[in-house]
Amino acid sequence: MRYKGLTMIRKEADTMERQDKGLAYLLQYEHVAWFENGMVRILDRRIYPSVIRYVECKDYREVVQAIRDMVTQSAGPYTAAGMGMALAKCRPEGAEGISEDCS
Repeated sequence: MRYKGLTMIRKEADTMERQDKGLAYLLQYEHVAWFENGMVRILDRRIYPSVIRYVECKDYREVVQAIRDMVTQSAGPYTAAGMGMALAKCRPEGAEGISEDCS
């Protein structure tokens, strides 16, 4: 299968049925770590469930620090690392904004 590009994948994802529909809050993918609008949002498991707060990482180094600080736990670091790699691709070293493919 040929790479379709991020925009096409997003359009397909918007029309696909969610596989995590109806699952508990922590089992829904965007409540672990999520890449959107040029940043990675990670649910802060250090204070959950008392408070629902997300740590917002604007570059991959902040994602690394969040993992080191144990913001996410269990399988969350794997998800956060993957989102951090997407962020590193979309926000290259020294770039001010995000690349056009990722907006």
